[in-house]
Amino acid sequence: MILPVLFVYALTRLFWWATSAAFLWETPMWTEGAIKTLLWVPPSLLLVMVLRRVSWRHALAELGLTTLAWPGVRLAFAATLPMVAIASTSLGFRFFIDTMLSVVILGPFAEEVLYRGFLFQQLWRRARWPMWAAALGSALVFAIAHHKDLDEVLALSLLRNDLTTPLLVIGPPILATIAGGCLFAWLTWRWQSLWPA
Repeated sequence: MILPVLFVYALTRLFWWATSAAFLWETPMWTEGAIKTLLWVPPSLLLVMVLRRVSWRHALAELGLTTLAWPGVRLAFAATLPMVAIASTSLGFRFFIDTMLSVVILGPFAEEVLYRGFLFQQLWRRARWPMWAAALGSALVFAIAHHKDLDEVLALSLLRNDLTTPLLVIGPPILATIAGGCLFAWLTWRWQSLWPA
């Protein structure tokens, strides 16, 4: 089941390259979410179509995108409302629609399609991993992807024979991201839909 993991890793690296390329330095904030969506959603859909030999409708269903979105939208609204309320009372709070579009809508949607819709589902349904193992595996890849230079930092630390220092620095954020990834995988599994995640 190495193909889905390599696929996700390659798409994540492609995103990192695209967003650090010189031609994107002066672009609006919303482009990061748009790039994630363009680089991750269509390839995930196409790979499911090719691997499973199914139509695009069946591929959308396998990614968890054909169920009603409203339960997920309500859950997202309820979970986000306290953070928005706290942020809006902060001094200097400003609302930017392009940031909201990129960071709250497009980026998370693309991440859920790639990491839960594609990777978690492939590990759980196709490779027949136990749900908890598929959730943990996809969450680990999700966490590594959220730390752009993690593989390079760990490789350099191994060469210097000092793995303790980087693990103390990156350990807590990695563990928090793994916990979030497991929660999102559980939500996807529990409701058999990507929308709650």
